[in-house]
Amino acid sequence: MITKEDAVHYVGVIHEAALRMQLGGRDIARRQLRHLLDSSERTNVTLRVISFTAGGFALLDTSLLYAEASNPHLDTVHTDAPTGAVFIDSPTRLANFCTRLDLAEQVALTSSE
Repeated sequence: MITKEDAVHYVGVIHEAALRMQLGGRDIARRQLRHLLDSSERTNVTLRVISFTAGGFALLDTSLLYAEASNPHLDTVHTDAPTGAVFIDSPTRLANFCTRLDLAEQVALTSSE
């Protein structure tokens, strides 16, 4: 989706802790970080990091994907729960996630930082 000719714009916000984890060992962590760095150099990709110094922030307790469609009625949030994937598409709950994503982005470092 982000590498094809008519690639979508992707904005990723990731906590510094996730970048420092070495699940699978140093070599795998290094390759994952290299992949993120290479991907972030694409014009359609923006990666933001929430540093440890940010303290608490919206969405601290979850990971999610907000899939924005060309038709807003098809927007969907995917989040993980202990029992499996959860998909959310109700307008009220989507608006809540948008607000929380905006708050998380406000405490994230800029791309250049």
